[in-house]
Amino acid sequence: IRPEEQVGDYSFIQIIKILDKDHCEQVAVYQNNLIAPHKFAEIVNEVNKYYNNCPIMIENNEIGEKTVNPLWYDLENDNICCTDPKGIRNTCNKNF
Repeated sequence: IRPEEQVGDYSFIQIIKILDKDHCEQVAVYQNNLIAPHKFAEIVNEVNKYYNNCPIMIENNEIGEKTVNPLWYDLENDNICCTDPKGIRNTCNKNF
C-alpha cells in the first residue's frame, strides 16, 4: 500500500496472491489521486476485510503514518505487518 498526500499523486493498493514460495500473482489493484489519507485508511480496511483479513504492508514514511494511525488506532485493524531491523512481525505495536 502506498498512500500519498498531495493531489495528483496516487495512493494505491495491490493485492498479491502467494501461490507458493516462488510464485505470486497480482489479483487486484486500487488507485486514487484525490483521496485523503484518513479516507484511504477506510478503503484499505474494507479491502482487507474483503480479502479475508490478509496481511497489510504499508509504505513506511511520514505519509504512510497518516494511513497507518487511523487504520490501527481508529479502525483497530491488527493485520498490519511492521518491519524493523529484526525482520517482519505479524502484529503492530504502538512504537512503530
